[in-house]
Amino acid sequence: MLALEQYDTVRFRGEDHQVQAIAGSKVILRSLVSGKTLETTVSELLASIRVGGDGPTFAAERILDTLSDEDAKVTRFWYGHVTEIITGRNPNLPDSASPKPDYASDKSLGQRIQAKCIELSRDGIEVSQITMRRKVQALKHYGITGLIDSRKRRTSSETGRVPEEIISVAQELILSQTLSSTRSKSYMVEVIAHEVALRGITAPLPSRATLYRLLGQLGDKRHTFGSAMTRRTTANSKPVGHRPRLARFPGETVEIDSTPLDVMVILPGGEIARAELTAVIDVATRSLCSWVIKQRGTKAVDAVDLLARAMTPLPLLPGADERMALARSILADTIFLADGDPAVDIVAKPVIKPLSITVDHGKVFISDTFLRACSRLNIQVVKASPYTPTDKPHIERSFATINSLFTQCLPGYVGKNPAFKGKDPTTEALLTLDQVRSLFEYWVITVYQNRPHDGLRLPLMPKKRLSPNQMYATLSEVFPQAAVAFTKDDYVGLLPVKYRTIKRDGVMNDGLRYDSPALHPYREMRSGNKLQKGKWEIRYDPYDLTSIWIRVPDKESFIEVKWAYAEYLTTSFSVELLQAAKAILTHREPTQSDFLAVIKQLQNPNQCAEDSKTTTPRNTSKQEARHESHTSIEAAVHTSSESSATLSPTQASDDEGEQTDDVEPYPMVGDQHSWW
Repeated sequence: MLALEQYDTVRFRGEDHQVQAIAGSKVILRSLVSGKTLETTVSELLASIRVGGDGPTFAAERILDTLSDEDAKVTRFWYGHVTEIITGRNPNLPDSASPKPDYASDKSLGQRIQAKCIELSRDGIEVSQITMRRKVQALKHYGITGLIDSRKRRTSSETGRVPEEIISVAQELILSQTLSSTRSKSYMVEVIAHEVALRGITAPLPSRATLYRLLGQLGDKRHTFGSAMTRRTTANSKPVGHRPRLARFPGETVEIDSTPLDVMVILPGGEIARAELTAVIDVATRSLCSWVIKQRGTKAVDAVDLLARAMTPLPLLPGADERMALARSILADTIFLADGDPAVDIVAKPVIKPLSITVDHGKVFISDTFLRACSRLNIQVVKASPYTPTDKPHIERSFATINSLFTQCLPGYVGKNPAFKGKDPTTEALLTLDQVRSLFEYWVITVYQNRPHDGLRLPLMPKKRLSPNQMYATLSEVFPQAAVAFTKDDYVGLLPVKYRTIKRDGVMNDGLRYDSPALHPYREMRSGNKLQKGKWEIRYDPYDLTSIWIRVPDKESFIEVKWAYAEYLTTSFSVELLQAAKAILTHREPTQSDFLAVIKQLQNPNQCAEDSKTTTPRNTSKQEARHESHTSIEAAVHTSSESSATLSPTQASDDEGEQTDDVEPYPMVGDQHSWW
């Protein structure tokens, strides 16, 4: 803000003037060059005034605050005397002091400068007229900053006095190290010396100490001599300011991404490896809408399944109760504490219909299957810039939260990088993939959704942190939305599809026989679908093969059909586990009871491992121990085959008519299929 007062010095119409009087909207100015007076209006003066002329500005006064007390005192001393030469009044003196006649306006500038030098000489300060004239010109052009000792304002270059040719060589070498492994400064000094000699640069090479300082100045901000991962991340970041993406209501913006979990798990085949998590997060509420944990290699059908799960209430998802029961049974093996009642929390989990989804350039998220599913659901796909994780920061940050609050609480935690990894995490009592899936679902519902989040605050209560469930309830009142939750049939309609025949003893799918009394009216009947030669459309959940669903055309709904031996299992099993069971049973024609025995053993590999330890010598290799484990599984299969004849009179027969060529990834692939 500019405050115009009497005796202020302003630049007006190309000359320096002093304000003589202010009367209402009129201003009387006197030229400091010619001594003439003129009258103008305040608005005209303020419109053309040059701020920062002779008088000190606010910014100039702030510069004085950066000086030492002694330097600031000297600067204000010279400002008062030089201003007196120009205007006739010394601002450092009281207003009651009368102007000195030696600096009257009828005196020339040279006479005033001479009088000031004589005055200062009487006070013991010797200064030449040339120096004083230089100070007058500095005050006119730069204000009070022009009177500061230039040595106090001198700034040094970050590269010092190193020749530009040497700096150019160092910068090229630092840029070339972006994607390479981290090397030491001593190595870079030798390379610089070699490059200088190779290019024939005549500039003198600085000392090693100077080159060390130069590399530090140029390389520290690029992390050239630090973490290689941080260096690559810094190089990928955009040179623009961070602008957070705001979401006004649930579902306006969601983000999806995948990451490997930092924990070793037992895969269905018995191997020990890290699983992969793919999750969807809502930006407005920070709610985890849906997720899937599987072996490495998330497919497009898994990403589409996430969209369906996000819009389906959790109690309606197949196997929800069984997964909760499995999670509660193994909570004692974990450290994290779950507050609240799971029965209440599972209902309180938000059901969010995405309007736009931000994806990276992973082949899963830009596949035709995923893009067609988003198009059918009216979801806009926003592609993030390549190698720019800051375009979807919320899902990236949520992965760190999952690592700190969930993953590290599990046995087999390997740390966020090899430097944090233990000697052998695989020796711990590891969990199976299905157990980790159930535990993660339990943790999200009971812990994550109820935990206050630093990024969830209301404008009227900035100090109050809200949980994702609380934020969803608050925004739902402000931005009410129509109910878009999927029913169970809606969700089933998005599952992968196959075509099978319904025989007298049920339906065969992947070697498993499914049967239900609801199939009685349709046994040994054709579906009427000529394109599939009369076979029936079935849907299956890749993560729960205990049931399949058969579409009944006359009712326009699905019939749930259980596996004949599903009642003998305590939890569901996935496609990966079934494939591992088939690999074990390749030496024989497996019956349904054989599958049951192997699946139960694979679901509890720790017990199988304990049994094998009692008969395996200490010097046995891991491969031999795994062979012993498989041998015990096969023995259990043989025992189960002999004793399970009373479980069910139906034994597995050949998969007549089972064709894998009929499998479609999702219903939107063919136009002949309806959406639901």
